Amino acid sequence: MSIVNRVLCALKLQKYVDARTLSRISGVCLDFLVVAAVSSIRLDVIVDHAMSMLLISIAALASMLFYFYWLAPRGFSEDWFEQAIVHFGVNTGVTAVGFMLLRVVDPDLETLGSKAYAIQAPFTSPLFGGDIVTALIPMAIATYGNVKVGLVSLAIFAACILIAMLLGCWHKPDRAYKNQK
Repeated sequence: MSIVNRVLCALKLQKYVDARTLSRISGVCLDFLVVAAVSSIRLDVIVDHAMSMLLISIAALASMLFYFYWLAPRGFSEDWFEQAIVHFGVNTGVTAVGFMLLRVVDPDLETLGSKAYAIQAPFTSPLFGGDIVTALIPMAIATYGNVKVGLVSLAIFAACILIAMLLGCWHKPDRAYKNQK
């Protein structure tokens, strides 16, 4: 529940707010965000760095397919597909792309996809959304080399999965797929 909504409830003014209209307004704002994000792409930069971008794109595609088809069904017990599609879009582009994909599969935003991402984004975005980790990785590679940084990254990934298993946040795929139906 948003802060504004809590204030409206406390003041007994929530009856004056139309949730359907607010949903439509947020949908239009999201559409403008998507158009602005896509229109800001510079084609000359893409042409100049085509081969490097192709190699990075292939590696990113492989990792995202692994995430989407193997990791997400085990990590999300409810609405795993919708939650995974948001992360797929965010991790392969920007937040606007993630929400654009979510709007395709969940036009009325009835699943946990948007809510779950909105809750976790303030905590993960400063680390992984182009800030701390993004700035540290090139320095770590320059200092320690690709192989060491890659192995440490894999070890951190494995530790995260182990912690998720120990905390009971890891689901068997059959259970995750049953919850989707």
